[in-house]
Amino acid sequence: MSEFIESRARSLLARFLVDRESNASDHWRSWLAQQDECRSDSDLMKVAAQIFEEMMRIGGALERGTDEPDGAGFTRYAIPSSPGHSSPGRSSPGIGGDLRSKSQVGDFKLVREVGRGGMGVVWEARQESLGRTVALKLVLPERVDRKSLDLFAREARAGGRLSHPNLVGTIATGVNEGLAWIAQEFVAGSYTLKDRIDALRAADGVEPAHYRWTAETFAAIADGLQAAHDAGVIHRDIKPANILLATGDVPKVTDFGLARVQDDPVLSQTGDFAGTFYYMSPEQVAAKRMGLDHRTDIFSLGVMLYETLALRRPFEGDTTHQIAEKIVVVDPPLVSRFRSQCPSELAVICSKAIDKAPGRRYQSMRELADDLRRHLANEPIVAQPPGRWARLVKWSKRNPAVSAATSVSLLALVVVSLLLVRTLRTSESNARLAVLANERAEEISAQTSLATRRLDDVLSLSASQDLAGLIAGAQKLWPARPQMLPRYEAWLSDARQLLEGRGADPDHDLKARPSLDQHRARLADLRSRAVPVEDPERLARAEELAEGTELAALRGYRSGLETELEAGSAADPEAARIELGQVEAAIAELEIGMGLRVFASPEEAWWHRQLSGLVRGIEALHDPKNGLAGDTLTEEFGWGIARRRDFASNLVEASISSDSVRRRWELAVEGIAASPQYAGMELAPQQGLVPIGADPDSGLWEFAHLQTGTVPRRDRDGRLAITEESALVFVLIPAGTFAMGAQSIDELAPNYDPAARPNEGPLRDVELSAFFISKYEMTQGQWQRIAGINPSGVGAAQYDRRLNRHNLDWSTMHPVEQVSWRDAKRTVDLLGLTLPTEAQWEYACRGGTETVFWPGDEVESLSNAANIADAFAKANGGEHFSAWEASVDDGNALHARVGSYAANGFGLHDTLGNVWEWCLDEYVEGAYGEERSGPDPVVVERGVLERVCRGGSFNSPAAIARSAFRLYVTPDFGAEFIGLRPARPVDPTPQYD
Repeated sequence: MSEFIESRARSLLARFLVDRESNASDHWRSWLAQQDECRSDSDLMKVAAQIFEEMMRIGGALERGTDEPDGAGFTRYAIPSSPGHSSPGRSSPGIGGDLRSKSQVGDFKLVREVGRGGMGVVWEARQESLGRTVALKLVLPERVDRKSLDLFAREARAGGRLSHPNLVGTIATGVNEGLAWIAQEFVAGSYTLKDRIDALRAADGVEPAHYRWTAETFAAIADGLQAAHDAGVIHRDIKPANILLATGDVPKVTDFGLARVQDDPVLSQTGDFAGTFYYMSPEQVAAKRMGLDHRTDIFSLGVMLYETLALRRPFEGDTTHQIAEKIVVVDPPLVSRFRSQCPSELAVICSKAIDKAPGRRYQSMRELADDLRRHLANEPIVAQPPGRWARLVKWSKRNPAVSAATSVSLLALVVVSLLLVRTLRTSESNARLAVLANERAEEISAQTSLATRRLDDVLSLSASQDLAGLIAGAQKLWPARPQMLPRYEAWLSDARQLLEGRGADPDHDLKARPSLDQHRARLADLRSRAVPVEDPERLARAEELAEGTELAALRGYRSGLETELEAGSAADPEAARIELGQVEAAIAELEIGMGLRVFASPEEAWWHRQLSGLVRGIEALHDPKNGLAGDTLTEEFGWGIARRRDFASNLVEASISSDSVRRRWELAVEGIAASPQYAGMELAPQQGLVPIGADPDSGLWEFAHLQTGTVPRRDRDGRLAITEESALVFVLIPAGTFAMGAQSIDELAPNYDPAARPNEGPLRDVELSAFFISKYEMTQGQWQRIAGINPSGVGAAQYDRRLNRHNLDWSTMHPVEQVSWRDAKRTVDLLGLTLPTEAQWEYACRGGTETVFWPGDEVESLSNAANIADAFAKANGGEHFSAWEASVDDGNALHARVGSYAANGFGLHDTLGNVWEWCLDEYVEGAYGEERSGPDPVVVERGVLERVCRGGSFNSPAAIARSAFRLYVTPDFGAEFIGLRPARPVDPTPQYD
């Protein structure tokens, strides 16, 4: 698809979101069909439909009432405990008009709508003949087609076979006056597994009890699905949104709309591409319908288990193609990489469940449930067939008293045996006994050697856990502040011990830690035990795969090194021998991976995988270019720990205590205290900021944020000359009270706006403390210097200089965009910053004004003040925007470099237009009408899905780029027109450590 058509299609998406916000439309398919450009351009219609569909699948922002991809067509119907969440007045097209509360469908009287999806609607209903409450699923009449009725029939047919405490039961099915329905068990007071995962993600942490809860819950889910499989029903759409958690956290699997009934030829071979991409098995992705059996559900349940443990999906991607490729090809990291507290056995169970090959997974849900319960009972699990040592450890945990006695007995046996050898060797008259004793000593020596190897194994596992703990712990070592220095040093010390090893220190209860070289030696020993494949056919297939690969190249390189060493022509024989050993190790690893060598036992193969991963992990940790331990910047980790330590150790001097900076702070503190705008404010030096003087127009003081770039300079007129390398510039906004919102009733009252919307009122006076907010939107360069990646949808490859009047090339000074609220919040948290509250944002945006836009009430006032959908955009690729302002010509059809337009009264640029800016608050419709006491209001922790964006963007007409306008979207939504403007609270006292 051309970038131009795709850009037009994405702008349609933006228009839909705005129209939906104003209640102009609530369903994207019908909305799209009504657009003139789609009716006249079939290519645009097709591309737009693809993008909208993908957003439904992976973004969840287009439909109200659901944030799940449109799988079986019905949303989950988790019934909120609070009646305030119900929708008793909501209507749905139905028999002879609208279905409403108290409408009758056969024997069922509708009570309230409780869920809605792309294909149908779910009502709480009363079955009058039996006097019971049911969940009644109905196909929306406008969705009645062959596919939807087929899916509905599948669920009805599958549900009729099923009865289990962990499955939502189907009571009856039927058709009344052309309306198909399914009556199911009504699960009151429930929520979904997705809700729980989302809540844990928001909390960014789990308690240890979470892992036991997960094992118990998934064992119960597996029990329910085993009952479905026993009845010949394969679910094919297992995902967190389809797991209801009833009262007491009892899990119930719902939504069998994509189920395959194995002995039903009509419903089993329809050829549809079923499921939700994130949770599909490799055979589902490959559309191997004829080979699809119950083990596809085992894989999907394993993916869900992984997400519940790690709080992230194992297979992520920007497109469905990328996700599909990862499902088929890529093995995800162990859960313990992200959650170091996760029990290793749960990670192993999870890995077995999501094995690419169905034959290597659990072969039934019952096996999976049994293994989870073995873990809960502290018994050896099947997923990792434990060797004798692992069984002994498990047994000793269950029988501590007996195991202690046994250990003493074994020790006594060793001591007695050694004494016996010593005694018998001195006795010539007992030669035969001496031989027997020697044999016994040799046996003990062999057992000791085995015990040593087992101890090495345990130490290797311990090192793997230490490595996972370091990687997980690094995520918490932010922001880079002097207070973190002891933790940085401790982390780096632990990382060095993984590399260099450590001897045992019994006096301090410290166990030995093998070095990386020792792990490599152990790995080499294991590899030497792998024997070549003897089966000629299998060998031939493996060798055929090896042709043209890295293995073939390494074999050729090995031959060259061997020839040099044999001929004595190597420039440095010792270095060549070392390199040959490294090449041999790499060849052995590849040959094992390709099946050219095999181990004698599954246990050795398992240990090889563990040690290989450990060695690679330690090497990667200390990689000088990309390692987490170094002075590095990577996409995976952002700043390495050494870089964070070095920055933190110099921060106080660089921002507060050096002679040059101290003088800057003296001038700033004096100037702020003397400024009438700050009303005598006493500002303490702020760690991480450097004063750069007052803006010549606003009179407000400004500060450079050292971690995000270089300190910008002022020109002769006192104005900042920012570059691609410049740091964030924070403006100190004075404390004050302002009228927040807009009203359309009284022209003489503050904030009069004829276009004011209900959610922008009622008008209220808000008191705010002083705070810092960025003078500009955060740039792509600033984001990349922290995160190691530029997520923006429009970069050098996508930008065309014809999109601006001055033919400027793309620059990293363009605002960062295509960041979700979660992305933005996570990144500002790393910096010790925050997102502005809605109140802070509007106060800063207005800059002391009470007009519709900060420059004035008229649209024309936005000229040279905001980058919006204007005449220039319409003439230069933006003709697909929903509306344009013909009276404005801002010279940009896409987002512009920050600071390209005039500043407001507080010296802030681009508060209107360019890109939308995330706020900290959750979106609450009537928040402005609530009584609030005290300053600095913010709406958080309400459990509301949407977050707020403010300010409009380059593709916004003036009506939605007003100072009071509020856009709300889901926190996972990102687009080329959404960015951020960081904020920071004022530290009341100077931070010198």
